[in-house]
Amino acid sequence: MALRSAAAQSALIALLAGASFTLTACDNDQGIDDDKGDDGGSGDDGGSGDDGGSDDGGDDGGSGSDDAGNSIDEAASVGSIGDYGWGDILANDAIDEAGDRDFFAIEAEEGWGILISTADYIFEEDAEPDTVLRIYDQDGNEIAVNDDMPHRYWQTDSGMYFQAEYTGTYYIEVLEWSDWDTSSDGPTGGSTYEYELWGVAFDIGQIEIEPNDTVEDVQSLQDDEINQGLYSSFHDPDSVGGNYTDSAAAVATELYGWFGDEGDIDVWHMGMTGGDDGSWFTFSFWPDMPNNSAPMVTLYDSDWNVLAQTTDPDFSQYGDWFYDVGILFFLPPGEDDGEGGYVYEDYYLQIESTDGSWGTGSFYQANMVWYINSSVEEDGDNESVLFADDLSPTESTSTAGYYYGNARGALAEDDVVDYFAIDADDVGGLDGKYVSCAIMAAEVGSLLDASVSFYDGDGNQLDVATVDPDDGNDDGEIRDYYIDADYDTLYIAIESEAVSDNELANWYQFSFRVAETPIYE
Repeated sequence: MALRSAAAQSALIALLAGASFTLTACDNDQGIDDDKGDDGGSGDDGGSGDDGGSDDGGDDGGSGSDDAGNSIDEAASVGSIGDYGWGDILANDAIDEAGDRDFFAIEAEEGWGILISTADYIFEEDAEPDTVLRIYDQDGNEIAVNDDMPHRYWQTDSGMYFQAEYTGTYYIEVLEWSDWDTSSDGPTGGSTYEYELWGVAFDIGQIEIEPNDTVEDVQSLQDDEINQGLYSSFHDPDSVGGNYTDSAAAVATELYGWFGDEGDIDVWHMGMTGGDDGSWFTFSFWPDMPNNSAPMVTLYDSDWNVLAQTTDPDFSQYGDWFYDVGILFFLPPGEDDGEGGYVYEDYYLQIESTDGSWGTGSFYQANMVWYINSSVEEDGDNESVLFADDLSPTESTSTAGYYYGNARGALAEDDVVDYFAIDADDVGGLDGKYVSCAIMAAEVGSLLDASVSFYDGDGNQLDVATVDPDDGNDDGEIRDYYIDADYDTLYIAIESEAVSDNELANWYQFSFRVAETPIYE
């Protein structure tokens, strides 16, 4: 089987391809509730995904009246995935009744990159169904699962990338979120729970431009005006002709790559600017995508200084007020180019395998998403409570008595602590309120290890946290600290526990919340 005379490949590239990649600061903060953070909000839209049901092809519990199979053994064949272009419908089906699960079989060739997606919310905007996708190999083993696309590109629609590691059959299961997540009230379904199943295959070797092992390689591609392989996101709803116009991503692009040879290192160039006020750059791999290469990602500036680094680049919907992205880095405001635009700075992403893996199975898909800046920047002289920076909380328009805000800064060997202040008058008084604060640094690529403390106006430490209470990473987080005194001011201190020699990489962002009731009950 071959890709349909390269039609699927060319259609995908035509849809995704852009010229050399330059983006200004974005104008949309994702259309989310205004008490969320500026990089995407909490994403707390589901639970563990432990459905307690059969994943090995058992009876799906549905009516059996749909065209899909009710198990892996009965999966409806849609033929070679290489015969479809992006937007072609592999199947048009429905979660006919509560508990219905639909199974489809596709044929693929070893090495193909494959994208599978459901399409319903993008057209109907009614979240019926709220799909979950699961992918199985020829032996019925689950190899990938997705609830919602990262950054909620298509809100409740699902999408998954993977690379075929053999020539043969793969199985796709579509089920309702309520049948997958144990936190739901139970499975739902019905005649209105219709969806389209989309899919496309592409040749990875024709998308990533080699050689790109060094910055010199990439600069040579720039000199020859060769697009390295950065694409405008096809997840933009307008690109599929849907009526969903509230784009979930502010500004987005993506890249595809793989480690084609032993020792292969991929370097990607991006010309970026923070616009008028600066912007947040996020970089992450597609969530839960099979990848056997244990990748490490490093962000460099034009002088090849490390700005951020992570060995956990996967995206997660879950987190405190922020999506858990691989790298979250603040781009400073851009310089005026004298012609009504900005000077674009050179940044480089280096992606390498930490365990030496390469070849089939090492394919990765990465998302770059930009958000507008809404955080307070430290002024550099905030090393005591006397000079603490005012946080100026914002009151939620949807939750009474709920205030929020974000701030950012950097620490170094000679700058070990930054102080910020919450004025009681700005939050309707502090007495009887619950205050929470979460640092985002080590978890999203910073080389800084930092703690967070609360102090009263007399300099008494009220509480301190050195780690994240969920996974124990080095980002301190205080949850629901109860204020039982009539303080005029509450001080938040961000203090270094360990810093790197490269001051540029010791940055942090934190978010705080003040509420009348506990957030973490």
